Amino acid sequence: MPLVTLTNEQMDRCHIEALRRLNCASKNKQTFDSSNDRYHMDLIGCMGEIAVSLYTNLDWVAEGNDKNVGDVKGLEVRTAAHQDKPNPRYSLVCRPKDKDAIYVLCIAKSNEVVVAGWASRWEVFHIGKQMFQEGTYGLDRLQLHKMADLEEVLEFESRPS
Repeated sequence: MPLVTLTNEQMDRCHIEALRRLNCASKNKQTFDSSNDRYHMDLIGCMGEIAVSLYTNLDWVAEGNDKNVGDVKGLEVRTAAHQDKPNPRYSLVCRPKDKDAIYVLCIAKSNEVVVAGWASRWEVFHIGKQMFQEGTYGLDRLQLHKMADLEEVLEFESRPS
């Protein structure tokens, strides 16, 4: 599994983007069921996004750009904080309002990010299991496609029709 170690400069970019997102979130009414604070959730998310960008050599959207193109040039990224316990369970989670796209699961700890695998939204909803919130599904990490296989899929999708 790919491991991306973020530099201090890359971590600084994540902190700046997490603060920008926190500022934007304070202006809307979105709530979170998690006990994690919003800043920490956004920081972990940014770390996963920049790690996927570095791994795939695709642009990290971030910084207020059009989110219709995905977190990383067409890909959606979901990042979980590392669980410091025996046999942790990680799932790639999709919610009902999530768009039809390829989703990548990352696991972050300190400045290191494991790019764990990927699946389409369709796969998460049809192979995964219902999660904590109605209409939300998760696909276990062990059921994800290997990241090495993503290059071929992206190459196929970028070909002209």
